[in-house]
Amino acid sequence: MERIQKKSSRHIIKALIITFGFELLLFSCSSNFGINAFEKKSIPYALNARMVTEKSSVYELAGVDFSFLNRSDKAVKSFTMVFFMYDEDGNPPAIGNNGVVLEIIVDVGKGECQEDLVSLDRYLYEIPDTEYQLDYLYVSRIVYEDGSEWSDPFGMYAIN
Repeated sequence: MERIQKKSSRHIIKALIITFGFELLLFSCSSNFGINAFEKKSIPYALNARMVTEKSSVYELAGVDFSFLNRSDKAVKSFTMVFFMYDEDGNPPAIGNNGVVLEIIVDVGKGECQEDLVSLDRYLYEIPDTEYQLDYLYVSRIVYEDGSEWSDPFGMYAIN
């Protein structure tokens, strides 16, 4: 009889551990990866960017043409833009890393939009035949004029 109780106790404990683990997984996935409408409203920026290769005084090989909308209550002093580059077949650039991290120094007031062009020359070795696609685009850090910061180091609010 004791043997049966020990065996069923082990099964109950295993079932509880598995259930708890499953619930923890569901909670972390829904809280980290599922962005609901309330969370979208709390994101302090909107960002749009594309790679450009037409002639420019800003770059020799290619650049990123971007629009950054400050949705916060404070003026932005700088932000860090992160993305990955791929060719039309989904391949990264031939040499180097396809991950790009750009520190952008700007003055963007509350509710204002900043449009600019930034060089990608340090990430490329030649002008691509076609513009690379930008994927997993997000702002990892915003520094405000008052010295405070907002961060999303893992790209939870990335645009795919």
